[in-house]
Amino acid sequence: AMLGEAKTIEIQALGEYGRRLGFIGRLYDEVKDLLNFEENLPHRIQFECIPLPLIIAAKSSEEEFHKINSINTKSYITNSDSKLLLKSCIESRAFDDIQKLAKKTNIEAENNLELLIRIHYEW
Repeated sequence: AMLGEAKTIEIQALGEYGRRLGFIGRLYDEVKDLLNFEENLPHRIQFECIPLPLIIAAKSSEEEFHKINSINTKSYITNSDSKLLLKSCIESRAFDDIQKLAKKTNIEAENNLELLIRIHYEW
């Protein structure tokens, strides 16, 4: 948009669109890392940040928080531990929350594209 000498409002709309698409991609990565419980999940928990579905699950109740935290603070996370974490995400409906967030973000991205279309036809 900037190279094509677009108007400021077009640049902003395209930038917002790109940010929304990037965010949806990041949500995908968060879920994918959680589902790869044999490799990525233990490494990510021990050396990086906790995947978003686990954070949502932990916030769902005090019981879930303690269950997840007791696994996350271990020095070694087993395959069985990873399966329990996945089960916690399923039972707390954390994936439903991720899906709602992705849908909301998708609508916001579409709104930016619609703005571009309106701008184009007004000029």
